[in-house]
Amino acid sequence: RKNSSDITPFVRAFLKRVQNTVTTESLWGKKEHFIIAVSGGADSLCLLDVLFLLSKKYDFKLHIAHVNYRLRQEDSALDEALVRERAAFYKLPLTVLHPKKTTSSNLEEKLRDIRYHFLETVRKKEQATLIAVAHHEDDQAETFLLRLLRGSGMTGLSAMRPKHGYIIRPLIKVSRQDILRYLKERNIAYRTDGSNGDQKFLRNRLRHELLPLLEKE
Repeated sequence: RKNSSDITPFVRAFLKRVQNTVTTESLWGKKEHFIIAVSGGADSLCLLDVLFLLSKKYDFKLHIAHVNYRLRQEDSALDEALVRERAAFYKLPLTVLHPKKTTSSNLEEKLRDIRYHFLETVRKKEQATLIAVAHHEDDQAETFLLRLLRGSGMTGLSAMRPKHGYIIRPLIKVSRQDILRYLKERNIAYRTDGSNGDQKFLRNRLRHELLPLLEKE
């Protein structure tokens, strides 16, 4: 695992792009306290490393929050173990939630509600100012198409904002491809959620079928 002094030109440029987003969107000020949502996947581990590197410059505190839904048996346990390992590596506090298993018909939406309620609960408990989540450029496109297909009006079609209430999205202007390159150059391991390929979820069909088709055409 490389340390902060081993920053490659690409990583330096990536950090600069994030800082440009911070400046243009007024994402945070000095001495803030963030709750950072970390799943163990590529996007959130990239966000964690970026915020850790920037924390010295902006003088903010970080507190990691992880939800283990226990829907994927051993895989869910391995996700949590990696997040705990990362928290220990950065010497950051961590809060983990093990919610009751849900059999909701709209599982994706239910899990999202659980996650955001938990993040807000931790924010209040820790008296933090902001909640950082790892949405990126590709998520933005998927969300727009998802809302379009579900018949949202013009208001509903509006893009995910870089800052909305207590929620900030520092990676919203970088691509998934660049996130993966960042992790490779920083030598950071991450977990891949097997359910991301499950075609029963509309978002996955958009990601693996519609978006590639649109890019090709």
